[in-house]
Amino acid sequence: MSNSDTLFQRMRGFRGNVSGNVAMIFSLSIIPMMAMGGAAMDLSRAVREKTELQSAADAAVMAAGRMMGKPAGEMLAVATGHLTAGHGSPDYTFKAAPAYTDASKMDEVCLTAKTSLPTTVMKVMGVNFIDLSAKSCAKKGGQNYEIAMVLDNSGSMKRDKDG
Repeated sequence: MSNSDTLFQRMRGFRGNVSGNVAMIFSLSIIPMMAMGGAAMDLSRAVREKTELQSAADAAVMAAGRMMGKPAGEMLAVATGHLTAGHGSPDYTFKAAPAYTDASKMDEVCLTAKTSLPTTVMKVMGVNFIDLSAKSCAKKGGQNYEIAMVLDNSGSMKRDKDG
């Protein structure tokens, strides 16, 4: 028996051998599983930051909406101040610039805030940033509402212990 015959016999035996398949499949699948777990971390962080950005945009547009009728520059300064003053999460500061638009009757203020969130794990997959944006509008209302709360402490509201 030559060396080539022994090599072919060993190759046939290797092809038919099924022991160790679980370890091989696990080792091949662990890399995509870890990538998906890391992507899930980055995407959940992006959702949290998007929520923070939307909340900051809402607060900024409400503050600017209170100043309707004043020059656009003043409204933009107020909106920018509210957008960037402490409305971000502790580990990330929003670098968003509001865009002021007004309707023809000056009764609406809209703001679009955009930012890029740096990724941590997804950098390995070639995604360095996740772009986030939030749009918020406030429209001037024509009515004031008065809300009253009435408390009744008379005997008619008293309930006895038996039912």
